Order: sequence, then C-alpha cells, then structure tokens
Amino acid sequence: MPVTHPSPRVPDQPPLTIVVDEQGAASVDGVPVPVPEGSGLDAARAAAMGAAIELAGARGAAVRAVAHEPNGDVWRLVVHPDGRVEEDTAPPGPDQPADPGDAAGAAVPEAGGGPEQPEQPAPAPVPEHEQPGSEGSASRTPPPIAVLAPEAPGRYREQLARIAVAGQTGRLDAAVEMSRHLERSIAESYGEHHPYVLHARAVRGHIAYLADDWAQAADVYAGIAAAWLLTAGPQHSQTQRNAVNAYTAWTRITKPGEAERIGQSLMRLWLDTADTERLAATRQRLDELARAAS
Repeated sequence: MPVTHPSPRVPDQPPLTIVVDEQGAASVDGVPVPVPEGSGLDAARAAAMGAAIELAGARGAAVRAVAHEPNGDVWRLVVHPDGRVEEDTAPPGPDQPADPGDAAGAAVPEAGGGPEQPEQPAPAPVPEHEQPGSEGSASRTPPPIAVLAPEAPGRYREQLARIAVAGQTGRLDAAVEMSRHLERSIAESYGEHHPYVLHARAVRGHIAYLADDWAQAADVYAGIAAAWLLTAGPQHSQTQRNAVNAYTAWTRITKPGEAERIGQSLMRLWLDTADTERLAATRQRLDELARAAS
C-alpha cells in the first residue's frame, strides 16, 4: 500500500478495513471492489484505494484505514479526498485496535451448498442483565452490509459496491432503489431463494437500519433468516446472523403494534433455532407490551 508522510489530525471515526487477497480480490469494509479479472495485485490495491478515496471524498474529510496485504502485512493509513495516502502515526483510538493485525477483514460468504460460510461479525448477544427494551439492549452499530460470493457475476458485485457507497454517504433513498433493482435482477436469473438474492436482500435491511427504520430492518432480516432456515437449516451461520440482526433492530422499535407483530415472528425463529435466551427475552418484552396495552 502506498505511504508518504505522517498524518495530520483526522476526524475521530472508526477506520475503514481494506483487504487485498492473494487472488487479487479487494474489499473495503467487507464490500467487494470491482477489479478487472486477471489484472494482478497492483490493480487490486489501486481499486481498493480508489474506493477508500471515494468514501473520503463523499465524507468531505480524511479517513483512517487499516489495510491488509496478502502476505500478512498490515498498514495503518490516512486517506484524503484529494487522493493522498499517508501513514497514520496517531495513537489508535477506542474503535481502532492497538495492533492493526487484530483488525480482521470482513469475510466474503460462499453461496449455495458446500462448507459452512466464513463468519462476519454480527451484533453481540444481549447480556442477561439488560432488558430487551432498555437503552443499552441494542447496539447502535448497524449490522454489516451483505456481500456477494466471489463466484457471483461481476455486474452484481459492482452494483453492490455502488449501493454500499450510497448508503455510507447518506444517500439512503438512492441506495434503497438500487438495492431493490439489484434484488429483482438477481431473482430473475437465479430464483427467489438463491443465496445471491438473500445476500442482496440483506442490503435493504442494512439501509433501513442506517435510516433508523427499525421495523423495516427487523422485517427484512427476519424474512431472510426464515428463508435461510428453510434452505440451510437452523444452525447455519446465515440463519443465525440474520435472526440476530432482526432481534437487534426489533429491540429499538417503539410502536407497540409493530413490536408485537414482529416479535411474534421472532418467537417462531427462536423456537426453530433453539435460542432459549432470546426466546425468553422476546417473550418477556411481548408480555410487557401486552400489560401496557391492557
């Protein structure tokens, strides 16, 4: 990764995670970056850095990044909107690991059958001492945006990258419209319940979460979890992850009617996935909603 001179003061935000792998694939914060096929590592690095520069330009300020090389090298960088890339010499903040090597790149899930998909970070389970409706019960950090498998046609991955940039830069309406178009396009080619479709659908859940539309986010994630449950089983990582994302959004819903409706769907998910802890927490909140309404 290119590095020039030490960095000035940078807005205090979590760093981007840039990953370039040995196959010449690149991603920024888990979102695949289009790289011409067979063009090599230099092209992958340039594409990833270009995406990071675009995000810096959209934010109107320099951004920190942790870049992971195929050989295991890790660089802490500052990326500027004008294209400059500098070494980040500032002490790591609370959202940045002291050792950059601790910042793992987001894995790209595999599609279809075959081995279990690599884990992406999901919202942490709700501790037992926190009640489902309490202020501390749900992380404000949105679930990770979905990524398509590397086998997916490049045109889909390119669209997803554009959607991610739109969502991360606040153009939520445009991101929603693009995500719906992408979902329809993939469904026409592969069918409603193909993994590509479900990964693309998760983009809508992510965008709804960014927009604080908790009911929409919970609905979308619960539907995705139910689809994975039918096609891959209750213990599949995607079933579990999307169910947890649905729950995380559900705990933020304030309208009793919406909370009760979606809560019933979650109860069925917890029964099917044998998640007794969240089953009890969801039942407790539904009981509280019923008592408040009586």
